[in-house]
Amino acid sequence: AVVSTQSTGDMAAFFAGCDIQGGKNTGIHFVINSSGKSNEAFVELMSGEDLETALACHKKFIKERYVDVTQCDRDTMDEALASNLGIIELSVSNWDFLIFGVL
Repeated sequence: AVVSTQSTGDMAAFFAGCDIQGGKNTGIHFVINSSGKSNEAFVELMSGEDLETALACHKKFIKERYVDVTQCDRDTMDEALASNLGIIELSVSNWDFLIFGVL
């Protein structure tokens, strides 16, 4: 998916203190649903410490939207991303929740 710099930037700022693998432009992955929106994203983190920092953000807000943060494995992320339905431009208002995985 093509993601606006603002969207990935907002997410990276939300997880300040976490080291995102490849930085915000390659380590943040959005899952696109059939209506062309994303309510799920995966962020690849570098360490268990980064995961703990990310999990501490559970139920906090990005702008007006609260964020559910849960841990998952690489297979779960790959399976979800394989179902992506297209290329769209996203904004923070489209996000309902995020799932974060550590490699």
